[in-house]
Amino acid sequence: MVATLWLTPRFQSMDHSTSGPDAQGIRCDNRTGGRLSKEQIKSLQKQDVKPKEIKLEWGKGLAQKWEAEARVHELELEKAKPFARTKDDHDLNNMHKGKARWGDPMAH
Repeated sequence: MVATLWLTPRFQSMDHSTSGPDAQGIRCDNRTGGRLSKEQIKSLQKQDVKPKEIKLEWGKGLAQKWEAEARVHELELEKAKPFARTKDDHDLNNMHKGKARWGDPMAH
């Protein structure tokens, strides 16, 4: 019976805005159960808009966040340097001087 219902000329001639993919949904009032007009729906949609909430980051502390930002900043600085490093490179010399070596008698 249902399959033959869609084959009737009445349903074939029906506009898609009435029933189909372009149809508007019907909203009802929770208290009264009656239908809402388009103006009432628009006013409810304006009330439903929530202000932007602050995005909370769970599972990370501030120190870890700062360290990650510092690592990204260091990588950006490294990208700007030339690929070949020479003996006159001050950053490379400072990096080698700053390394802690086990058993270094002059480190104290």
